[in-house]
Amino acid sequence: MPRWRASRQPGRSTTPYRRAGGGGRGAIGTMPWPSTPHAFVRVWNAWQSGDHLAAREIFDSQIWPLLRIPVQGIGGHHRLHKEVLRRRGIIASAYVRPPAEALDPIALAELDEACDQLGF
Repeated sequence: MPRWRASRQPGRSTTPYRRAGGGGRGAIGTMPWPSTPHAFVRVWNAWQSGDHLAAREIFDSQIWPLLRIPVQGIGGHHRLHKEVLRRRGIIASAYVRPPAEALDPIALAELDEACDQLGF
């Protein structure tokens, strides 16, 4: 049975995480990948039910298309996720405050491709 504990370190969230050992890992800090929580839930559920192959397939088809986009500069990943949320109709604007930099044309083209693949 995994041992769960909440981080109480200053500056860290209280997101539960699984202690090291075995194949499972959790997260500490901000919510990972806020643009695709449904995919992480599906991966988690498949993994927890013991269907590791399905978990990997879900990851590869629903998370990897966005994860593979190399984003450079300050705030690039924030912009990427906010743009996905905007395209999904969840938020009205993908604006990110300075000093965040705009996504470069190559990253935007790759984002278009990934969103088409994911149906966003």
